Amino acid sequence: MSTRRSSFEMFSEMEELMDRMRQSMADSVGDVRSWRPQRSAADRHGLLTLEADGEDYRIVADLPGFDTEDIDLRFDDGRLTLTATNEVETNDEHGTHSRSRRVSESLYVPGTIDAESIEASYQNGVLDIHLPVDEPVDSHRIDID
Repeated sequence: MSTRRSSFEMFSEMEELMDRMRQSMADSVGDVRSWRPQRSAADRHGLLTLEADGEDYRIVADLPGFDTEDIDLRFDDGRLTLTATNEVETNDEHGTHSRSRRVSESLYVPGTIDAESIEASYQNGVLDIHLPVDEPVDSHRIDID
């Protein structure tokens, strides 16, 4: 007897598969954080746009219809992850209606980012994230006695 999966489960499995594929692709080219490409135009990654902002990076996401508290933004080990969930329930003469919307996107940011200094603002449906690049630590020779 076969079990029937819901559409939500199938999309969830597909999202997990895509995440594994992205990770596999990133692993195959080495540590993507170790290089800093010269960018003159913005790179689009799904709903996120990555731009070089002088020495730093700027990421912009269009998220109309969300409130600030609907958005979860995290930076971990060179990867920025954005998840936003919005649920709305309305009542009218025809009954109660509900709708929900969920978006999720992540990307690797090249270079070394000063995670403690990341700033984000959200205004008029646009999330603007500033990621300051950390200066690479100069290596120095250690004398052996």
